[in-house]
Amino acid sequence: MAEVGNLGFASSDVVSMWLAIYPLFAFGELVNIHRAAHDQGEIRN
Repeated sequence: MAEVGNLGFASSDVVSMWLAIYPLFAFGELVNIHRAAHDQGEIRN
């Protein structure tokens, strides 16, 4: 039972870690997409 509890805590830690880190990656991706679209616009002009 203790091992199952430890695995549960570990998985919850991983989930909380991803919830904390993922928004940073998502924000970076949005910035990259915005920059790429802006650069393409400048090239077209």
